[in-house]
Amino acid sequence: MKPQGPIQIATAGLLLLLLPAAASAQTEAGGTVSAEASVSAHVGAAGTAAGEGWFLQPGLGVAVPLADPEYDVFIDTSLDLSFAAGYLFSLGGGEAYIGPEVVVAYTFEDVDDRIEESAQIDAFAGRFRALGAARFLLDFGGPFLFCRFGVGLDIMHSSWERTVAPYADDSSSDAGLAILNSIGFGAYVSDMVGIVVIFDFPTSIHGHVNFGAPLDFPSVETTDIEMTLGVTIRL
Repeated sequence: MKPQGPIQIATAGLLLLLLPAAASAQTEAGGTVSAEASVSAHVGAAGTAAGEGWFLQPGLGVAVPLADPEYDVFIDTSLDLSFAAGYLFSLGGGEAYIGPEVVVAYTFEDVDDRIEESAQIDAFAGRFRALGAARFLLDFGGPFLFCRFGVGLDIMHSSWERTVAPYADDSSSDAGLAILNSIGFGAYVSDMVGIVVIFDFPTSIHGHVNFGAPLDFPSVETTDIEMTLGVTIRL
């Protein structure tokens, strides 16, 4: 066997020094890549996009009347339940969506105490809306902003009972045209569920509304501001 010279011995020693350092650097690089992948995955999970497809949106809110004086005096701020279902189509860029939806809502209208006391009655009132609407949504990778416009049916109804003699009671309903404008914003907290805040501006147009004396109104055009907290469920 040929004896090794000084150059071969020096080269072998240098390799023995460099190999552990190279292995350590490779391990650190792998750890960095894994950490970056973990951060990327976390960001991706937190920033879930709205996406194309079916959605459901139940909501609970309050309705503040802004309308004809007769309606404003008759109704105070009231509890409102709403539900929407629809489908969103992508407009191509993955950030803008548009689609049809159906909106139904019921408002448990709070009859003003002064009306009940002055007429000596116990009154109940409510309104039901069913509309077809179009929604436009902008997605920001988790947070989103949307607006909608709808037209449909608005049904006002009321019943009352006189609390003093001569005792009497009556009830009636009236159907009118409903027009809905809405803006809202929210964010997805998981792949399927998002939280939304909606501001609805429904207007209804009715003819002579006669719920029976003393709840007898001329033609009424009502407008409300409804503030709703809802949940969007993507199917």
